[in-house]
Amino acid sequence: MVAQRPGAGLRPQRGCVDSPEVGDASTDTRAERGEPDERDEARAIAGGVGSVLGARLASALAALCAQILIARWLGPEGNGLLAAATSVLALGMLLADLSLNVSVSRLLAVAYYGRPSAIPRVLRTGALAKGTLTLGVGAALALGAGRIAEALHADAALVPVLVLAAAQLVFDNAATFGFRALQGLHRPRLQALAQLTAGVGSPLLSLLLVALVLGQLPWRAGPRLAQLLGGAFGAVGTGASATVAGRALGAAAAAAVAWWLLVRIVGRAAAAPPAGEPRPVARRPLVEIVRFARNLVWVQLAYIVIFRMDIALVQFYLGERATGLYAIPSLVGERLMLPAVSLATVVAPYFAALGDPQRQGLLARLLHRSVRALTLFYLPAAAGLAAIAPDAVRVVFGPAYDPAAPLVRAYAFVLPLLAYATLLGQLLDYAGLARARAAAFVAAALLDLGCNALLIPRWGAVGAIVSLALSFTPLLVAYAVVLGRRVGVSRRAHARAIARTALASVLMGAGVWALRPDTPGGGGLARLVALVLAGVVFYAVALRAVGGIEPGELGRLRALVRRPRR
Repeated sequence: MVAQRPGAGLRPQRGCVDSPEVGDASTDTRAERGEPDERDEARAIAGGVGSVLGARLASALAALCAQILIARWLGPEGNGLLAAATSVLALGMLLADLSLNVSVSRLLAVAYYGRPSAIPRVLRTGALAKGTLTLGVGAALALGAGRIAEALHADAALVPVLVLAAAQLVFDNAATFGFRALQGLHRPRLQALAQLTAGVGSPLLSLLLVALVLGQLPWRAGPRLAQLLGGAFGAVGTGASATVAGRALGAAAAAAVAWWLLVRIVGRAAAAPPAGEPRPVARRPLVEIVRFARNLVWVQLAYIVIFRMDIALVQFYLGERATGLYAIPSLVGERLMLPAVSLATVVAPYFAALGDPQRQGLLARLLHRSVRALTLFYLPAAAGLAAIAPDAVRVVFGPAYDPAAPLVRAYAFVLPLLAYATLLGQLLDYAGLARARAAAFVAAALLDLGCNALLIPRWGAVGAIVSLALSFTPLLVAYAVVLGRRVGVSRRAHARAIARTALASVLMGAGVWALRPDTPGGGGLARLVALVLAGVVFYAVALRAVGGIEPGELGRLRALVRRPRR
Protein backbone atom coordinates (compact mmCIF):
# COMPACT_ATOMS: atom_id res chain seq x y z
CA MET A 1 0.00 0.00 0.00
CA VAL A 2 1.41 3.39 -0.98
CA ALA A 3 -0.01 6.54 0.58
CA GLN A 4 -0.76 9.45 -1.66
CA ARG A 5 0.84 12.84 -1.37
CA PRO A 6 -1.43 15.08 0.69
CA GLY A 7 -4.09 16.44 -1.60
CA ALA A 8 -2.65 14.73 -4.69
CA GLY A 9 -5.00 12.88 -7.01
CA LEU A 10 -8.10 13.90 -5.06
CA ARG A 11 -10.87 15.83 -6.74
CA PRO A 12 -12.03 19.02 -5.03
CA GLN A 13 -15.53 19.05 -3.66
CA ARG A 14 -17.84 21.41 -5.50
CA GLY A 15 -20.02 24.03 -4.03
CA CYS A 16 -18.26 24.34 -0.68
CA VAL A 17 -17.29 27.66 0.83
CA ASP A 18 -14.79 28.10 3.63
CA SER A 19 -15.66 29.72 6.92
CA PRO A 20 -15.02 33.46 7.45
CA GLU A 21 -11.89 32.57 9.40
CA VAL A 22 -10.53 30.71 6.39
CA GLY A 23 -11.72 32.87 3.56
CA ASP A 24 -14.45 32.82 0.95
CA ALA A 25 -12.68 31.20 -1.98
CA SER A 26 -14.14 27.92 -3.17
CA THR A 27 -12.07 24.80 -3.52
CA ASP A 28 -12.48 24.96 -7.30
CA THR A 29 -10.88 28.41 -7.30
CA ARG A 30 -7.99 27.07 -5.25
CA ALA A 31 -7.57 24.15 -7.60
CA GLU A 32 -7.37 26.57 -10.53
CA ARG A 33 -4.64 28.47 -8.70
CA GLY A 34 -2.76 25.22 -8.12
CA GLU A 35 -3.42 25.14 -4.37
CA PRO A 36 -4.38 21.88 -2.62
CA ASP A 37 -7.90 21.12 -1.39
CA GLU A 38 -7.85 22.07 2.28
CA ARG A 39 -10.40 19.51 3.36
CA ASP A 40 -8.36 16.73 1.80
CA GLU A 41 -5.31 18.14 3.57
CA ALA A 42 -7.29 18.28 6.83
CA ARG A 43 -8.44 14.67 6.45
CA ALA A 44 -4.87 13.57 5.75
CA ILE A 45 -3.62 15.41 8.83
CA ALA A 46 -6.41 14.14 11.10
CA GLY A 47 -5.95 10.57 9.89
CA GLY A 48 -2.18 10.81 10.31
CA VAL A 49 -2.45 12.20 13.83
CA GLY A 50 -4.86 9.43 14.78
CA SER A 51 -2.54 6.76 13.38
CA VAL A 52 0.57 8.13 15.07
CA LEU A 53 -1.22 8.67 18.39
CA GLY A 54 -2.72 5.16 18.29
CA ALA A 55 0.69 3.63 17.59
CA ARG A 56 2.29 5.58 20.43
CA LEU A 57 -0.44 4.65 22.91
CA ALA A 58 -0.25 0.96 21.98
CA SER A 59 3.55 1.06 22.25
CA ALA A 60 3.42 2.77 25.66
CA LEU A 61 0.92 0.21 26.99
CA ALA A 62 2.94 -2.75 25.68
CA ALA A 63 6.18 -1.35 27.12
CA LEU A 64 4.57 -0.72 30.52
CA CYS A 65 3.16 -4.26 30.77
CA ALA A 66 6.48 -5.77 29.69
CA GLN A 67 8.44 -3.67 32.19
CA ILE A 68 6.25 -4.80 35.07
CA LEU A 69 6.46 -8.52 34.23
CA ILE A 70 10.18 -8.49 33.41
CA ALA A 71 11.00 -6.60 36.62
CA ARG A 72 9.15 -9.27 38.62
CA TRP A 73 10.88 -12.13 36.81
CA LEU A 74 14.37 -10.67 37.02
CA GLY A 75 14.29 -9.56 40.62
CA PRO A 76 16.23 -6.58 41.99
CA GLU A 77 19.67 -7.86 40.93
CA GLY A 78 18.77 -8.69 37.33
CA ASN A 79 16.66 -5.57 37.01
CA GLY A 80 19.63 -3.54 38.25
CA LEU A 81 21.80 -4.94 35.44
CA LEU A 82 19.08 -4.05 32.93
CA ALA A 83 18.75 -0.50 34.32
CA ALA A 84 22.51 0.05 34.16
CA ALA A 85 22.65 -1.16 30.55
CA THR A 86 19.64 1.00 29.65
CA SER A 87 21.27 4.14 31.06
CA VAL A 88 24.48 3.48 29.10
CA LEU A 89 22.41 2.79 25.99
CA ALA A 90 20.58 6.12 26.38
CA LEU A 91 23.89 7.99 26.23
CA GLY A 92 24.98 5.91 23.24
CA MET A 93 21.73 6.67 21.42
CA LEU A 94 22.35 10.39 21.91
CA LEU A 95 25.89 10.12 20.50
CA ALA A 96 24.71 7.97 17.58
CA ASP A 97 21.98 10.44 16.66
CA LEU A 98 23.39 13.98 16.95
CA SER A 99 20.10 15.17 15.39
CA LEU A 100 20.93 13.71 11.97
CA ASN A 101 17.52 12.01 11.81
CA VAL A 102 15.58 15.26 12.13
CA SER A 103 17.94 17.04 9.74
CA VAL A 104 17.50 14.37 7.05
CA SER A 105 13.73 14.36 7.55
CA ARG A 106 13.58 18.11 7.11
CA LEU A 107 15.74 18.04 3.96
CA LEU A 108 13.54 15.27 2.52
CA ALA A 109 10.48 17.45 3.15
CA VAL A 110 12.18 20.37 1.38
CA ALA A 111 12.95 18.14 -1.61
CA TYR A 112 9.41 16.78 -1.54
CA TYR A 113 7.99 20.26 -2.09
CA GLY A 114 10.83 21.75 -4.12
CA ARG A 115 12.38 19.05 -6.33
CA PRO A 116 11.24 15.44 -5.74
CA SER A 117 13.91 14.05 -8.07
CA ALA A 118 16.48 14.92 -5.37
CA ILE A 119 14.84 12.63 -2.77
CA PRO A 120 16.93 9.49 -3.52
CA ARG A 121 20.19 11.45 -3.33
CA VAL A 122 19.22 13.04 -0.01
CA LEU A 123 18.15 9.67 1.39
CA ARG A 124 21.36 7.92 0.30
CA THR A 125 23.57 10.66 1.71
CA GLY A 126 21.72 10.76 5.01
CA ALA A 127 21.72 6.97 5.37
CA LEU A 128 25.47 6.81 4.71
CA ALA A 129 26.25 9.54 7.27
CA LYS A 130 23.91 8.09 9.90
CA GLY A 131 25.06 4.52 9.29
CA THR A 132 28.74 5.44 9.67
CA LEU A 133 28.10 7.29 12.93
CA THR A 134 25.86 4.56 14.33
CA LEU A 135 28.24 1.70 13.53
CA GLY A 136 31.12 3.64 15.07
CA VAL A 137 29.26 4.25 18.34
CA GLY A 138 27.93 0.67 18.41
CA ALA A 139 31.42 -0.78 17.90
CA ALA A 140 32.82 1.45 20.65
CA LEU A 141 30.08 0.29 23.03
CA ALA A 142 30.65 -3.40 22.24
CA LEU A 143 34.46 -3.24 22.43
CA GLY A 144 34.45 -1.10 25.55
CA ALA A 145 31.79 -3.09 27.43
CA GLY A 146 34.33 -4.48 29.89
CA ARG A 147 35.79 -1.09 30.73
CA ILE A 148 32.34 0.45 31.08
CA ALA A 149 31.35 -2.28 33.56
CA GLU A 150 34.52 -1.65 35.55
CA ALA A 151 33.91 2.11 35.58
CA LEU A 152 30.39 1.53 36.92
CA HIS A 153 31.72 -0.95 39.55
CA ALA A 154 29.24 -3.45 38.11
CA ASP A 155 29.28 -7.23 38.02
CA ALA A 156 30.94 -8.92 35.06
CA ALA A 157 27.46 -10.08 34.01
CA LEU A 158 26.89 -6.55 32.69
CA VAL A 159 29.39 -7.11 29.86
CA PRO A 160 27.24 -9.44 27.69
CA VAL A 161 24.24 -7.19 28.35
CA LEU A 162 26.19 -4.19 27.02
CA VAL A 163 27.34 -6.14 23.96
CA LEU A 164 23.74 -6.97 23.12
CA ALA A 165 22.83 -3.34 23.85
CA ALA A 166 25.28 -2.33 21.10
CA ALA A 167 23.28 -4.45 18.65
CA GLN A 168 20.07 -2.84 19.90
CA LEU A 169 21.63 0.59 19.37
CA VAL A 170 22.42 -0.17 15.72
CA PHE A 171 18.97 -1.56 14.92
CA ASP A 172 17.16 1.15 16.91
CA ASN A 173 18.97 3.87 14.97
CA ALA A 174 18.25 2.18 11.64
CA ALA A 175 14.56 1.99 12.54
CA THR A 176 14.41 5.58 13.83
CA PHE A 177 16.05 6.85 10.65
CA GLY A 178 13.36 5.07 8.65
CA PHE A 179 10.60 6.55 10.82
CA ARG A 180 11.93 10.07 10.32
CA ALA A 181 12.36 9.59 6.57
CA LEU A 182 8.72 8.50 6.29
CA GLN A 183 7.73 11.58 8.31
CA GLY A 184 9.62 13.89 5.95
CA LEU A 185 7.90 12.27 2.97
CA HIS A 186 4.43 12.86 4.47
CA ARG A 187 3.66 9.21 5.20
CA PRO A 188 2.37 9.35 8.82
CA ARG A 189 0.27 6.19 8.52
CA LEU A 190 3.22 4.19 7.22
CA GLN A 191 5.41 5.76 9.89
CA ALA A 192 2.87 4.69 12.54
CA LEU A 193 2.87 1.13 11.13
CA ALA A 194 6.65 0.88 11.41
CA GLN A 195 6.68 2.43 14.89
CA LEU A 196 3.98 0.01 16.02
CA THR A 197 6.20 -2.86 14.91
CA ALA A 198 8.95 -1.60 17.19
CA GLY A 199 6.73 -0.45 20.04
CA VAL A 200 4.78 -3.70 20.33
CA GLY A 201 7.24 -6.18 18.81
CA SER A 202 10.17 -5.32 21.08
CA PRO A 203 8.30 -5.81 24.40
CA LEU A 204 6.66 -9.01 23.20
CA LEU A 205 9.94 -10.50 21.97
CA SER A 206 11.64 -9.49 25.22
CA LEU A 207 8.90 -11.17 27.25
CA LEU A 208 9.14 -14.32 25.13
CA LEU A 209 12.92 -14.61 25.41
CA VAL A 210 12.96 -13.88 29.15
CA ALA A 211 10.19 -16.42 29.71
CA LEU A 212 12.14 -19.04 27.73
CA VAL A 213 15.45 -18.31 29.45
CA LEU A 214 13.99 -18.34 32.96
CA GLY A 215 11.66 -21.28 32.32
CA GLN A 216 8.46 -19.29 32.85
CA LEU A 217 6.52 -20.95 30.01
CA PRO A 218 4.62 -24.16 30.86
CA TRP A 219 6.06 -26.14 27.94
CA ARG A 220 7.64 -29.55 28.08
CA ALA A 221 10.61 -28.23 26.20
CA GLY A 222 10.80 -25.21 28.49
CA PRO A 223 13.66 -26.44 30.74
CA ARG A 224 15.74 -27.58 27.76
CA LEU A 225 15.23 -24.27 25.97
CA ALA A 226 16.07 -22.42 29.16
CA GLN A 227 19.31 -24.39 29.49
CA LEU A 228 20.21 -23.82 25.83
CA LEU A 229 19.44 -20.10 25.85
CA GLY A 230 21.05 -19.69 29.25
CA GLY A 231 24.26 -21.06 27.82
CA ALA A 232 24.00 -18.70 24.87
CA PHE A 233 23.43 -15.61 27.02
CA GLY A 234 25.75 -16.53 29.89
CA ALA A 235 25.12 -18.20 33.21
CA VAL A 236 24.69 -14.92 35.10
CA GLY A 237 22.39 -12.10 34.10
CA THR A 238 20.57 -14.25 31.54
CA GLY A 239 17.26 -12.45 32.05
CA ALA A 240 18.74 -9.00 31.42
CA SER A 241 20.59 -10.26 28.35
CA ALA A 242 17.44 -11.88 27.00
CA THR A 243 15.51 -8.64 27.53
CA VAL A 244 18.00 -6.61 25.53
CA ALA A 245 18.19 -9.30 22.85
CA GLY A 246 14.41 -9.18 22.45
CA ARG A 247 14.50 -5.40 22.12
CA ALA A 248 17.21 -5.68 19.47
CA LEU A 249 15.17 -8.20 17.48
CA GLY A 250 12.10 -5.98 17.67
CA ALA A 251 14.10 -2.97 16.49
CA ALA A 252 15.53 -5.06 13.62
CA ALA A 253 12.01 -6.03 12.53
CA ALA A 254 10.87 -2.39 12.68
CA ALA A 255 13.91 -1.28 10.67
CA ALA A 256 13.13 -3.90 8.03
CA VAL A 257 9.51 -2.72 7.78
CA ALA A 258 10.46 0.98 7.63
CA TRP A 259 13.10 0.48 4.94
CA TRP A 260 10.87 -1.81 2.89
CA LEU A 261 8.23 0.91 2.88
CA LEU A 262 10.82 3.52 1.96
CA VAL A 263 12.09 1.50 -0.99
CA ARG A 264 8.53 1.18 -2.27
CA ILE A 265 7.64 4.88 -2.08
CA VAL A 266 10.89 6.74 -2.81
CA GLY A 267 10.93 5.88 -6.50
CA ARG A 268 7.36 7.09 -7.00
CA ALA A 269 7.95 10.26 -4.97
CA ALA A 270 11.05 11.05 -7.03
CA ALA A 271 9.12 10.61 -10.26
CA ALA A 272 6.30 12.94 -9.11
CA PRO A 273 6.23 16.56 -10.33
CA PRO A 274 7.00 19.25 -7.76
CA ALA A 275 4.07 20.55 -5.67
CA GLY A 276 4.12 24.15 -6.94
CA GLU A 277 7.06 25.97 -8.48
CA PRO A 278 10.35 23.99 -8.39
CA ARG A 279 12.66 25.37 -5.71
CA PRO A 280 16.39 24.83 -5.25
CA VAL A 281 17.54 21.96 -3.08
CA ALA A 282 21.00 21.74 -1.53
CA ARG A 283 23.59 20.59 -4.08
CA ARG A 284 25.66 19.10 -1.25
CA PRO A 285 23.16 17.26 0.95
CA LEU A 286 25.76 16.09 3.48
CA VAL A 287 26.87 19.67 4.18
CA GLU A 288 23.26 20.80 4.57
CA ILE A 289 22.40 17.85 6.83
CA VAL A 290 25.37 18.43 9.15
CA ARG A 291 24.89 22.21 9.16
CA PHE A 292 21.24 21.88 10.19
CA ALA A 293 21.89 19.06 12.68
CA ARG A 294 24.52 20.97 14.63
CA ASN A 295 21.84 23.46 15.70
CA LEU A 296 19.56 20.67 16.89
CA VAL A 297 22.33 19.08 18.94
CA TRP A 298 22.16 22.11 21.20
CA VAL A 299 18.41 21.54 21.51
CA GLN A 300 19.02 17.94 22.60
CA LEU A 301 21.55 19.00 25.22
CA ALA A 302 19.22 21.72 26.47
CA TYR A 303 16.40 19.17 26.65
CA ILE A 304 18.54 16.95 28.90
CA VAL A 305 19.28 19.93 31.15
CA ILE A 306 15.60 20.87 31.45
CA PHE A 307 14.01 17.43 31.82
CA ARG A 308 16.79 15.39 33.45
CA MET A 309 18.78 17.80 35.58
CA ASP A 310 15.66 18.73 37.56
CA ILE A 311 15.41 15.12 38.78
CA ALA A 312 19.12 15.10 39.65
CA LEU A 313 18.79 18.36 41.59
CA VAL A 314 15.71 17.15 43.47
CA GLN A 315 17.72 14.05 44.42
CA PHE A 316 20.73 16.19 45.41
CA TYR A 317 18.83 18.64 47.59
CA LEU A 318 15.89 16.59 48.91
CA GLY A 319 16.77 12.88 48.78
CA GLU A 320 15.24 9.67 47.43
CA ARG A 321 11.72 10.06 48.82
CA ALA A 322 11.21 13.49 47.27
CA THR A 323 12.63 12.21 43.98
CA GLY A 324 10.18 9.30 44.00
CA LEU A 325 7.28 11.68 44.58
CA TYR A 326 8.48 14.10 41.87
CA ALA A 327 8.66 11.20 39.42
CA ILE A 328 4.85 10.92 39.53
CA PRO A 329 4.01 14.29 37.88
CA SER A 330 6.89 13.77 35.45
CA LEU A 331 5.39 10.42 34.41
CA VAL A 332 1.89 11.91 34.09
CA GLY A 333 3.21 14.81 32.01
CA GLU A 334 5.18 12.49 29.73
CA ARG A 335 2.09 10.42 28.97
CA LEU A 336 -0.14 13.47 28.43
CA MET A 337 2.35 14.87 25.88
CA LEU A 338 1.51 12.07 23.42
CA PRO A 339 -1.28 14.03 21.61
CA ALA A 340 0.98 17.09 21.18
CA VAL A 341 3.88 14.97 19.94
CA SER A 342 1.62 13.11 17.50
CA LEU A 343 0.16 16.34 16.11
CA ALA A 344 3.62 17.89 15.71
CA THR A 345 4.91 14.74 13.99
CA VAL A 346 2.28 14.99 11.25
CA VAL A 347 1.98 18.78 10.88
CA ALA A 348 5.66 19.80 11.02
CA PRO A 349 6.76 18.49 7.57
CA TYR A 350 4.20 20.75 5.88
CA PHE A 351 6.20 23.78 7.05
CA ALA A 352 9.16 22.78 4.89
CA ALA A 353 7.15 24.55 2.14
CA LEU A 354 7.14 27.84 4.05
CA GLY A 355 8.80 29.76 1.22
CA ASP A 356 6.21 28.65 -1.35
CA PRO A 357 3.77 31.56 -1.99
CA GLN A 358 1.04 29.16 -3.12
CA ARG A 359 1.02 27.46 0.29
CA GLN A 360 1.53 30.49 2.53
CA GLY A 361 -2.16 30.98 3.27
CA LEU A 362 -2.72 27.29 3.90
CA LEU A 363 0.21 27.16 6.35
CA ALA A 364 -1.17 30.16 8.26
CA ARG A 365 -4.53 28.41 8.62
CA LEU A 366 -2.81 25.13 9.51
CA LEU A 367 -0.81 26.84 12.27
CA HIS A 368 -3.96 28.47 13.66
CA ARG A 369 -5.93 25.22 13.70
CA SER A 370 -3.05 23.21 15.19
CA VAL A 371 -2.66 25.67 18.05
CA ARG A 372 -6.44 25.67 18.38
CA ALA A 373 -6.50 21.87 18.69
CA LEU A 374 -3.91 21.93 21.47
CA THR A 375 -5.83 24.69 23.23
CA LEU A 376 -9.11 22.77 23.13
CA PHE A 377 -7.45 19.69 24.66
CA TYR A 378 -4.73 20.86 27.04
CA LEU A 379 -6.44 23.77 28.83
CA PRO A 380 -9.37 21.64 30.05
CA ALA A 381 -6.97 18.74 30.70
CA ALA A 382 -4.90 21.01 32.95
CA ALA A 383 -7.95 22.34 34.82
CA GLY A 384 -9.46 18.89 35.22
CA LEU A 385 -6.20 17.30 36.38
CA ALA A 386 -5.74 20.07 38.95
CA ALA A 387 -9.25 19.41 40.26
CA ILE A 388 -9.00 15.61 40.58
CA ALA A 389 -5.26 15.30 41.34
CA PRO A 390 -5.65 13.89 44.90
CA ASP A 391 -8.23 11.31 43.83
CA ALA A 392 -6.34 10.34 40.67
CA VAL A 393 -3.02 9.87 42.48
CA ARG A 394 -4.58 7.73 45.20
CA VAL A 395 -6.56 5.55 42.78
CA VAL A 396 -3.74 5.04 40.24
CA PHE A 397 -0.59 4.97 42.38
CA GLY A 398 -1.90 4.09 45.83
CA PRO A 399 -2.18 5.85 49.21
CA ALA A 400 1.60 5.85 49.68
CA TYR A 401 1.86 8.52 46.98
CA ASP A 402 -0.70 10.93 48.49
CA PRO A 403 2.03 13.58 49.06
CA ALA A 404 2.56 13.70 45.28
CA ALA A 405 -0.94 15.14 44.69
CA PRO A 406 0.12 18.81 45.18
CA LEU A 407 2.99 18.22 42.74
CA VAL A 408 0.62 16.80 40.13
CA ARG A 409 -1.71 19.76 40.64
CA ALA A 410 1.14 22.22 40.13
CA TYR A 411 2.44 20.31 37.10
CA ALA A 412 -1.01 20.45 35.50
CA PHE A 413 -0.66 24.19 34.89
CA VAL A 414 2.64 23.66 33.06
CA LEU A 415 1.16 21.11 30.63
CA PRO A 416 -0.22 23.65 28.11
CA LEU A 417 3.15 25.44 27.95
CA LEU A 418 4.94 22.16 27.23
CA ALA A 419 2.37 21.20 24.59
CA TYR A 420 2.61 24.52 22.72
CA ALA A 421 6.42 24.43 22.86
CA THR A 422 6.44 20.86 21.51
CA LEU A 423 4.39 21.85 18.46
CA LEU A 424 5.98 25.22 17.69
CA GLY A 425 9.51 23.91 18.20
CA GLN A 426 9.11 21.23 15.53
CA LEU A 427 7.46 23.71 13.16
CA LEU A 428 10.49 25.98 13.52
CA ASP A 429 12.82 23.08 12.75
CA TYR A 430 11.08 22.18 9.49
CA ALA A 431 10.66 25.82 8.52
CA GLY A 432 14.45 26.14 8.49
CA LEU A 433 14.62 28.20 11.69
CA ALA A 434 16.50 25.66 13.80
CA ARG A 435 19.20 28.18 14.73
CA ALA A 436 16.67 30.57 16.27
CA ARG A 437 15.00 27.68 18.10
CA ALA A 438 18.33 26.38 19.41
CA ALA A 439 19.31 29.81 20.76
CA ALA A 440 15.96 30.24 22.52
CA PHE A 441 15.99 26.69 23.93
CA VAL A 442 19.55 26.94 25.27
CA ALA A 443 18.65 30.23 26.97
CA ALA A 444 15.58 28.55 28.51
CA ALA A 445 17.74 25.64 29.72
CA LEU A 446 20.18 27.98 31.45
CA LEU A 447 17.29 29.90 33.04
CA ASP A 448 15.71 26.62 34.21
CA LEU A 449 18.99 25.42 35.70
CA GLY A 450 19.44 28.65 37.65
CA CYS A 451 15.83 28.68 38.86
CA ASN A 452 16.09 25.05 39.99
CA ALA A 453 19.23 25.74 42.01
CA LEU A 454 17.49 28.71 43.63
CA LEU A 455 13.96 27.41 44.16
CA ILE A 456 14.31 23.69 44.99
CA PRO A 457 16.14 24.30 48.31
CA ARG A 458 13.48 26.86 49.31
CA TRP A 459 10.23 25.40 47.96
CA GLY A 460 11.05 21.72 47.60
CA ALA A 461 10.01 19.73 44.52
CA VAL A 462 7.37 22.36 43.70
CA GLY A 463 10.29 24.67 42.93
CA ALA A 464 11.31 22.42 40.03
CA ILE A 465 7.82 22.78 38.54
CA VAL A 466 7.83 26.55 39.02
CA SER A 467 11.21 26.62 37.26
CA LEU A 468 9.65 24.88 34.25
CA ALA A 469 6.94 27.55 34.09
CA LEU A 470 9.44 30.40 34.42
CA SER A 471 11.70 29.03 31.68
CA PHE A 472 9.05 27.89 29.19
CA THR A 473 6.98 31.08 29.25
CA PRO A 474 9.64 33.30 27.57
CA LEU A 475 10.63 30.37 25.35
CA LEU A 476 7.07 30.06 24.10
CA VAL A 477 6.83 33.80 23.49
CA ALA A 478 10.04 33.68 21.42
CA TYR A 479 8.71 30.73 19.39
CA ALA A 480 5.42 32.50 18.71
CA VAL A 481 7.06 35.77 17.66
CA VAL A 482 9.59 34.16 15.29
CA LEU A 483 7.10 31.76 13.70
CA GLY A 484 4.28 34.31 13.58
CA ARG A 485 6.41 36.76 11.61
CA ARG A 486 7.34 34.15 9.05
CA VAL A 487 3.92 32.58 8.63
CA GLY A 488 1.79 35.67 9.09
CA VAL A 489 -0.89 34.95 11.70
CA SER A 490 -3.03 37.12 13.93
CA ARG A 491 -1.71 36.86 17.48
CA ARG A 492 -4.79 38.73 18.66
CA ALA A 493 -7.06 36.00 17.27
CA HIS A 494 -4.95 33.34 19.01
CA ALA A 495 -5.08 35.23 22.32
CA ARG A 496 -8.85 35.73 22.10
CA ALA A 497 -9.48 32.03 21.38
CA ILE A 498 -7.15 30.91 24.18
CA ALA A 499 -8.78 33.30 26.67
CA ARG A 500 -12.29 32.00 26.01
CA THR A 501 -11.17 28.38 26.15
CA ALA A 502 -9.32 29.11 29.41
CA LEU A 503 -12.50 30.61 30.90
CA ALA A 504 -14.50 27.51 29.91
CA SER A 505 -11.79 25.29 31.39
CA VAL A 506 -11.83 27.17 34.70
CA LEU A 507 -15.63 26.83 34.90
CA MET A 508 -15.32 23.12 34.17
CA GLY A 509 -12.62 22.68 36.84
CA ALA A 510 -14.78 24.48 39.41
CA GLY A 511 -17.72 22.19 38.59
CA VAL A 512 -15.61 19.05 38.94
CA TRP A 513 -14.13 20.32 42.21
CA ALA A 514 -17.62 20.86 43.62
CA LEU A 515 -18.56 17.27 42.74
CA ARG A 516 -15.50 15.70 44.37
CA PRO A 517 -16.41 13.25 47.13
CA ASP A 518 -15.56 14.15 50.72
CA THR A 519 -14.49 10.60 51.56
CA PRO A 520 -10.76 10.15 52.28
CA GLY A 521 -10.31 7.57 49.54
CA GLY A 522 -11.76 9.81 46.85
CA GLY A 523 -14.51 7.31 46.03
CA GLY A 524 -12.46 4.78 44.05
CA LEU A 525 -12.03 4.17 40.34
CA ALA A 526 -15.75 4.30 39.46
CA ARG A 527 -16.15 7.71 41.08
CA LEU A 528 -13.01 8.98 39.33
CA VAL A 529 -14.34 7.91 35.93
CA ALA A 530 -17.67 9.60 36.72
CA LEU A 531 -15.83 12.85 37.57
CA VAL A 532 -13.97 12.74 34.25
CA LEU A 533 -17.18 12.21 32.29
CA ALA A 534 -18.90 15.01 34.21
CA GLY A 535 -15.96 17.26 33.37
CA VAL A 536 -16.37 16.54 29.66
CA VAL A 537 -20.03 17.56 29.82
CA PHE A 538 -19.29 20.69 31.88
CA TYR A 539 -16.56 21.72 29.45
CA ALA A 540 -18.76 21.35 26.37
CA VAL A 541 -21.54 23.41 27.95
CA ALA A 542 -19.16 26.08 29.26
CA LEU A 543 -17.33 26.36 25.94
CA ARG A 544 -20.59 26.95 24.14
CA ALA A 545 -21.78 29.43 26.77
CA VAL A 546 -18.69 31.67 26.64
CA GLY A 547 -18.58 31.68 22.83
CA GLY A 548 -15.46 29.55 22.64
CA ILE A 549 -16.57 27.85 19.41
CA GLU A 550 -15.15 29.64 16.37
CA PRO A 551 -17.33 30.32 13.29
CA GLY A 552 -17.45 27.28 11.06
CA GLU A 553 -15.51 25.10 13.53
CA LEU A 554 -18.24 22.52 14.03
CA GLY A 555 -18.87 22.42 10.29
CA ARG A 556 -15.20 21.73 9.60
CA LEU A 557 -15.21 19.01 12.24
CA ARG A 558 -18.20 17.32 10.61
CA ALA A 559 -16.52 17.62 7.21
CA LEU A 560 -13.49 15.72 8.51
CA VAL A 561 -15.52 12.61 9.22
CA ARG A 562 -17.47 12.71 5.97
CA ARG A 563 -16.20 10.90 2.96
CA PRO A 564 -15.46 13.12 -0.02
CA ARG A 565 -17.89 12.76 -2.90
CA ARG A 566 -16.37 11.11 -5.91
